[in-house]
Amino acid sequence: MGRMMKDSGIPWIGIMPAKWELHRMKSCVEDRTSGAWGNEAADDDGDTICLRIADFDYSKFRFKDTPIDELTIRNYDGETIRKLLLKKGDILIEKSGGGEKTPVGRTVIFDKDYPALYANFMDRIRCSDLVTSDWMQYVFVTFYKNGYSKNYIKQTTGIQNLDLTSMLACERIPVPSTEEQNKIVDFLDSECDQIDAVIEETRASIEEYKKLKQAVITEAVTKGIKKNRPLKDSGLLWVEDIPADWNISRIKALFNFGKGLPITKDNLLAEGIAVISYGQIHSKTNTGVKLQEDLFRFVSEQYLISNPSSLVKQSDFIFADTSEDLEGCGNCVYVDSDMELFAGYHTIIFQSLDRADKKYLAYLFKTDAWRSQIRSKVSGVKLFSISRKILNDATVLLPSEEEHQEIVAFLDEKCAGIDALIAKKEQLISEMDIYKRALIFEYVTGKKEVPA
Repeated sequence: MGRMMKDSGIPWIGIMPAKWELHRMKSCVEDRTSGAWGNEAADDDGDTICLRIADFDYSKFRFKDTPIDELTIRNYDGETIRKLLLKKGDILIEKSGGGEKTPVGRTVIFDKDYPALYANFMDRIRCSDLVTSDWMQYVFVTFYKNGYSKNYIKQTTGIQNLDLTSMLACERIPVPSTEEQNKIVDFLDSECDQIDAVIEETRASIEEYKKLKQAVITEAVTKGIKKNRPLKDSGLLWVEDIPADWNISRIKALFNFGKGLPITKDNLLAEGIAVISYGQIHSKTNTGVKLQEDLFRFVSEQYLISNPSSLVKQSDFIFADTSEDLEGCGNCVYVDSDMELFAGYHTIIFQSLDRADKKYLAYLFKTDAWRSQIRSKVSGVKLFSISRKILNDATVLLPSEEEHQEIVAFLDEKCAGIDALIAKKEQLISEMDIYKRALIFEYVTGKKEVPA
């Protein structure tokens, strides 16, 4: 016979065990302190590490024994406010930043004392005697993961801000006895660890498939797909031996350069003429070898009159002229169809001189070997600039037109197969994450009871 349940009267909780109590979040919080920056040390004598949102893996909800050298480290001088140092059981909640896909409200719990400050877009929460820190953390995870924190988010100039004061004051949470809190936490810790292990193994498998794909592409575009053929020294730094009958060319012999539209995000519309800008080129969904509808944004038709030179044609490329990391230097989109399309902001257009199919080059541009020409010359610290001169000086390999098509057909098939395997793995991760979220919700709200 199941235990007695009651209607909590709280929409996000629904029914819960009759013996459980309801308490406002603020009653479960003994102390809440906003983060703050200290004075950054002018030299290496600073003695306090400052943690930032980017330092955390929010999928696990916990901060466990992460080595200092794996963190984004900033040293602060001795005048730093010591009362903000983190203690075991402290919960950090993200209250500012985020975006549509990662709204604020995420939390991390500390399993030990930690000699670090936390930045001013986070609040530290210490729990009252009503709840254990571990229980409160799972409540926060449930609240965030199911989207309830969105009710307290205000959007200002693209930044999300969580009204944490209102959330703590207005929301009530389920509170079982301390004994049952500990029992549920132990169970969820064990179950979530198993789920996380599967997810980590799956992610590792995805990375191996990505490496395989990169190796297949690199082999095909630098050695071809014909076996036992004569090779020659390329004379290039980025590739050694290449097929003896292949040619080498500079980019400037194959393309003219063009500029993308002089626009910003404010110029984008819900409909109009398709445009691909910097952000879409760096999108994870961009394959680099074909146009995709999810990359399209739209601008006014007036640009057809004012900026016709920013239109691209079939066999052109649209390159991003900046990147936030070295890996993204060389990211581009290959225009593989004849449609009305603009290159957008922060882009450089490769305008094909002969209009012949260039998909082989699209695959070549994806390789680390070819991109090493770009990465070795870019300048910048937080943002790398890819100039026309850098691109203009780059060299490419040119097989015959017949072999060009053979390589493309081979890579289309091979990459499609690898991508299908990756997609299955990513689907598994998504399903495991959904299951984990549902599992936590069911036990935190008491709809399921920990097995005896």
